[in-house]
Formats: sequence, structure tokens, C-alpha cells
Amino acid sequence: MERAPDPLLTITRAQLIVGGIFDRIGIEVVWHELAHCQGEKQPIVVTLSLMTPRDQLPYALAYSQPFEGVHIRVFYDRVVYDQPVTGGVCPPQVLLAHVLAHEIGHVLQGTDQHAERGVMKARWNYRDYYEMARKPLGFSDLDIRLIQNGVAPRVERLRASRGSIYENLLSSQKVLIRSGPVVN
Repeated sequence: MERAPDPLLTITRAQLIVGGIFDRIGIEVVWHELAHCQGEKQPIVVTLSLMTPRDQLPYALAYSQPFEGVHIRVFYDRVVYDQPVTGGVCPPQVLLAHVLAHEIGHVLQGTDQHAERGVMKARWNYRDYYEMARKPLGFSDLDIRLIQNGVAPRVERLRASRGSIYENLLSSQKVLIRSGPVVN
């Protein structure tokens, strides 16, 4: 019997992959635990669901609230433990990273639009899973523009609320993401 992947290791590896995906488009993702950044203005808050009801968005791996601009819920149990989703060709941390990047993309774009291919594709297929296992998927040119346009106001809000002590954080386009609670 195969052991379940270590959640902390899976999440940490996924965060590193997400960082690389966004780094390729000039955006730095800064991860914090929810308790450590209570005063920050408008971070993205990611919550992991461990026991997702079968009838809750039955074919989804996650969802975000792009028009609200803050919350993402990942159905961790479906992403990590339901390997038939990928046909077994994609390691759990890689799939988790792409799910996170996809939902962060929605929140930063402020839209629910999808691309024909890449990270923002509406439904990945076996070939996509195979490709993401080899090398992280990328964003389309339109997705990159929408994401960069969405990051700019976040940076300005942080600059206005924090002043010069956060200049290092604000010197490049960085996105603060809080790792929220794990829920059932």
C-alpha cells in the first residue's frame, strides 16, 4: 500500500513551484501563515479543504472569488489523493502548484476568464498533466497583462498603508499570500 504524501512537504514544494511560475512573469509570491500577517492590506487567503463533500462543485479542484479579490479554497483531498484525476502522471505537489497558480491568477486578474491552454485553461487534460509534470505550464500573453494590471493596485494599496519601511517589498511586483486554515 502506497503511503499518502506528507502534507507539509507537498504544500512546501507546491509553493516553490508556484513561486517559479509567477517569477517567470515578473511577480514574486510571498507566502505567510495567516497568523503572521494580520495587519496586511488585502492579501490573498488560501484555505485548504481536507474532506470536501462530493456534491460541492463535484468536478472542481478549487475555486476562487476573483471579483472579491481575496479568497481561494483548494479541495486538497481531491488534488492530492484523487490521482485518477491526472491518470497518475502528475505528482501531487505539481498538480497542487498548478491549481494554486490558476486560482491566484483569477484573483489577480479580477476575472473568471480562461485561456485556451496553459495555467489558466478551464479544464486540463491528460496531455496537460503530462506536460506540467515535465515543466510548469505558463500563462498566455493576455493572462500576463491581466495579472500584472491586477497586481499594480495591490502594490499601491500596500504602499499607501505602510509607507517607506516596506519599500523593499514594493520595489518589485510582489503578491502576499496567506496560508489560511485547513478545514473539513
